[in-house]
Amino acid sequence: MLNRKIRFLDIYEFFQRNIRYILIFVGVLGVLGIILSFQRPTRYEAYTVFIPQTDGVKGSNSLGGLANIAGISLPSAASKTDIP
Repeated sequence: MLNRKIRFLDIYEFFQRNIRYILIFVGVLGVLGIILSFQRPTRYEAYTVFIPQTDGVKGSNSLGGLANIAGISLPSAASKTDIP
């Protein structure tokens, strides 16, 4: 019995014979998943990162450098007095 090869037809016949049980099992788990998802409280999270302003030259960051290569002129960086 250990040396018996499994053919695709054997697998197909197994699923064909047990399709009702497979669908019931998947359906019950799906309904349980939906019920549990509505039972959990909604939780939202947000993160932010503040980047300190530096005295940089226009185009010194990576996107500004790429814009310079493409021939696009970006506005100059804001000075420290521009931000309240």
